[in-house]
Amino acid sequence: MLIPYLGVIHASFTPSDDLDPAATPPSAVKVADEHSESDYDLSLLRVSASEVKNPFPGYHISIGVDAAKCGNAARFVNDYRGIGTAPNAEFRVGQGENGELRMEIWALKNGIGKGEEVLVSYGKGWWGARKD
Repeated sequence: MLIPYLGVIHASFTPSDDLDPAATPPSAVKVADEHSESDYDLSLLRVSASEVKNPFPGYHISIGVDAAKCGNAARFVNDYRGIGTAPNAEFRVGQGENGELRMEIWALKNGIGKGEEVLVSYGKGWWGARKD
């Protein structure tokens, strides 16, 4: 593990398409996701509306960590495209010292040489969301 990816932890709750329109979302539920446009937002956990253990049946739950306004050096890790031929690190879900869920950056099997930039793959979804 190279470094944890720190930032603002946030959640969004989106009603499923088959949710009864008369149903009122739980009072603690925030439907809009103010972090959806952030270039520094990573998905930490997603729960389907139909998941048996979902505490809010009928709502898709998405928990993320956004380092746009606060975080650590992990927020400066770049995608390998245009810089290298392949990533030398990856994002992984991990656990902090107290067992809390967090995102981490891990070196890949071939390692990272002295003076090399840490490069990950942002994934097709990240690039797809930025096409004009």
